[in-house]
Amino acid sequence: MDITLIGYHAPPSDALREHARALYERRHEAVPVPRRDVGDETWQPGVKRCHENVDEWCGLHPDHEIVRGWLYFALPGLAYCRFVSHSVVRRPDGTLIDITPTGPLAQADPYPFVPAGVSEDEYADLAAELYGITGGGDLYWQHAAA
Repeated sequence: MDITLIGYHAPPSDALREHARALYERRHEAVPVPRRDVGDETWQPGVKRCHENVDEWCGLHPDHEIVRGWLYFALPGLAYCRFVSHSVVRRPDGTLIDITPTGPLAQADPYPFVPAGVSEDEYADLAAELYGITGGGDLYWQHAAA
């Protein structure tokens, strides 16, 4: 195997392959979403529970919106990139915030986020398929010949 493909996992279905291709074509839309500590004595978001956190938060704050999408990792020097399933919140003023705590090993700067660009139902289907087949939320795209 070419060293530029070490760690690469091809998208496990045609639908996920097409979605990964579309995300790659829209990678220029990726923006860092600032993290915000929204927890208080009545509710605390959980680490690695972004989808549940956003669902619960927006249920408690109906003026906020769920935004499904993917964190984008360019992986310089490799022939592929990685997208990680993720959810953030759109506040009433239109700004995005990431309410999910990152845990003790997190980097200081947020990773770029690309909105999914599909309906909630289509995103749910793609994520369920990805998690069901791979056991995780990592979606890869080979963008260069190895």
